[in-house]
Amino acid sequence: MSTARRWLISGDSHVMEPLDMWQTALAARWGEAVPRIVASNGAEQGRFFFTGREHIRMGEVVAERTTDRMAMASRDPAVRLSCLDEDGVYAEVISPTWLLFTLRAAEANLVRDCCAVYNDWIAEFCSHAPKRLGGTALIYMADVDRAVAELERVAKKGTIRCVIINNDAHPGWAPYRDARYDRFWACAAEIGMPVQLHIITGNARDPFTLHRHEFADMPRVFLGLFADAGGPFLNEFIYGGIMDRHPALKLMFAE
Repeated sequence: MSTARRWLISGDSHVMEPLDMWQTALAARWGEAVPRIVASNGAEQGRFFFTGREHIRMGEVVAERTTDRMAMASRDPAVRLSCLDEDGVYAEVISPTWLLFTLRAAEANLVRDCCAVYNDWIAEFCSHAPKRLGGTALIYMADVDRAVAELERVAKKGTIRCVIINNDAHPGWAPYRDARYDRFWACAAEIGMPVQLHIITGNARDPFTLHRHEFADMPRVFLGLFADAGGPFLNEFIYGGIMDRHPALKLMFAE
């Protein structure tokens, strides 16, 4: 029997981006609207991450131990590579964690600014080992012209391997099957950049944002969240004709 190691490639890894990333870069412009750590969610005291719209109870998502190697792997690419070596993972496509929630925020310019800050950060993080670390950029789809511009911008960085968009159009937006989005799909297809639909980024609420008095609804919310990308895929990309008009478009799903 061969003893050669079988290396894997991870298509949906995540990084726990620095919690002060957006406050450091954007507080002067956005003040208290910026995603950041806060001491309450309005009704409860505690430690929460404010996403720009909702609050995430920190203790139930991640234990922030500065000496923890998993946490270090989100800040230091050299540590991350050593973890990959131990796990037998040769390469990975890395998505954010906190920013996924921010794609649900209502202020379009704030969300775009947050995405740009993260996109620059993850591109630099992955430049440490571009053959093994591939970044996922986030693109907010409220304005197609700006979405195309950001797609072209991040593609030039060389370390971005796919882009996450809102996995469904927000209320008030045209549905994705609308022809106004075709320039984005065509650009992604031409560049060869896969487009990823990731839960949390659409219209279904994530259970981690529930307040304590809403916990009884958690099973229902979980079911709604995990179904959040399937509907848009069938309704918009298949039956809405997007894939017919753009057969070279590469589409990904992620949890």
